[in-house]
Amino acid sequence: MQNYTYHSHTNTLGIYDGNNSAEEMIRQAEEKGFSEIGITNHLICHPNICKIDKYASMYFRDYRIVKDIYKKTIEEIKTASLKSKIRVLIGFEVDFFQDKEWRNFFEKLIPDLEADYYIGSSHFIYNNDYSKIYKISYLKKYPDMFDEDTREIYLHKHWENIKACAESGYFKFIAHLDQIKSKGFYQGKEWDEEKFKVIEALAKSKTGFELNTKGLRFCTEMYPSPWIVKELNKRNVPVVISDDAHHINQIGENFDVAESLLQKMNYNNRIHL
Repeated sequence: MQNYTYHSHTNTLGIYDGNNSAEEMIRQAEEKGFSEIGITNHLICHPNICKIDKYASMYFRDYRIVKDIYKKTIEEIKTASLKSKIRVLIGFEVDFFQDKEWRNFFEKLIPDLEADYYIGSSHFIYNNDYSKIYKISYLKKYPDMFDEDTREIYLHKHWENIKACAESGYFKFIAHLDQIKSKGFYQGKEWDEEKFKVIEALAKSKTGFELNTKGLRFCTEMYPSPWIVKELNKRNVPVVISDDAHHINQIGENFDVAESLLQKMNYNNRIHL
C-alpha cells in the first residue's frame, strides 16, 4: 500500500485551514510508518474573488503581497522538517485561473518560491470573463445570487477551468477532480461530456491526478468517481492516493480503500515524486 502522502495542510503562519502545525503533521506521518509527506497549503490569489466568509486569511486579492507570505510558509515548514526522520516535500495546492494576468503572476512566482511541486485545483465557480469568482458553496449557501441561466454558465465554466488547469503544464497532478459533487452538483449523466473533456486533457498533457479519500468524509465515494478512475486508467494517466489531510488523524485515512480500488483496476501508473 502507498506509504506516502503529497496532499496535506497545516496551520502554518496562522492563516491556513489546517488544524495542526507542520511539525505535528510530520510526526504523525512518521508514526504511521510513512516514508514521505508533502505539505501543500493553499495558494489562492485573484483580485476578483468575491465575498469570502470562511478562512478569509488565506484568500488573497493582491498579487503584490503574497510572494513574501508564501516564502515564509516554506521557511516555517523547512524549519519543522529539520527534526524529521522522513523525507519532507513542500508544495502548494494552487487554485488555477485562466486569465492572462493570473498566469503572468503565477509564472513569475514559481522561480521565486522554488517549491518542490504544485497541485492544481479549482474551488470556485466563475463567470465568462473571470470578473466574478465565487466559492462553489455559494450555489447552495446563497441561491438567490444566481438565476438558472447564470448558474448554468458558472457550472460549465468550473469544468472548463479544470480542463485548462490540466492542460497548463504547471502541476504534478490535479486535486479532487469532481469535488463539486459533494455540493450536490454534476451528478447527472448530462455532465459526462464535461468530465470526458477533462479526462482527455489529462491524457494528452500527461498530467497526473489524485484519488482523494476526502470524498468519503463528505459523500459516498472518493474523488473522482470510480468510472472516471477507470477511464483515466485506460489512458494510462498517472495517479496518486491523497488524504487531503487537514488534521493529523486524517493522514493516510482510507488509503486501504483507495488501494483496493486501484488494485482491482490493475492501476499501475503511480506517481512517486
